[in-house]
Amino acid sequence: MSTQHTFRTGVSRPSANSSGRIVLSRASGAAIVIARIATVFLALCAIIQLIIVVMFIVDMRSFQPDYSYYSVTMDAGIGSASIAGHFLDSDIRLADWTTNVINVPVTLLVGLEHIAIYTLLTLVFGELAALLAELRDWMRDRVRYGSEVTPFRAMPIERLERIGWYLIATPVSALVISLICMPFTSVAISGGAFTGLLILLGIISFMFAQVFNYGAMLQNDVEGLL
Repeated sequence: MSTQHTFRTGVSRPSANSSGRIVLSRASGAAIVIARIATVFLALCAIIQLIIVVMFIVDMRSFQPDYSYYSVTMDAGIGSASIAGHFLDSDIRLADWTTNVINVPVTLLVGLEHIAIYTLLTLVFGELAALLAELRDWMRDRVRYGSEVTPFRAMPIERLERIGWYLIATPVSALVISLICMPFTSVAISGGAFTGLLILLGIISFMFAQVFNYGAMLQNDVEGLL
């Protein structure tokens, strides 16, 4: 009875591992698609925001502040084009509530910061999509060629480091713009949840890069011994 039980256990483990790899491969494929969709969406947001900033520079008289004075809007015919004073954990007033006059330099800085945030997040998801694709290819190669195929290569390390820099640069740039605007208008920096989250994710990305780097060094040492 014990021999039969051992035989069944030995057969089920490879089957379970194979099923797990199939599920993980499909999940990674879905993750790649999501990351690529996010990349395209954020890139479009950056382009749209750039167009709105150019429209503001060309015809700023067509823009009017809203009731809160934290956003300026222009009727674009098919819709409205607006620059909002809200990004990450910062709220910046774009117009003087006593005179209803738009603060042009502050509005331009805020519009450019929106472009910077969308661009940095586009780069994050672009690198993430490429990284996931490389790891998915590694999993498939591992099934075909065995354990000699390794994920510890230079490209994932570089991608993880770039992701870390982009994630940390996003809240840092937002904080810098908020501090620059502070002497000229009302600025509120609340909570710090988004700032803390992005910095935390950036640090985690750097830590994973170090793990991959350590694995690559061990691999080089083993190959040197062989």
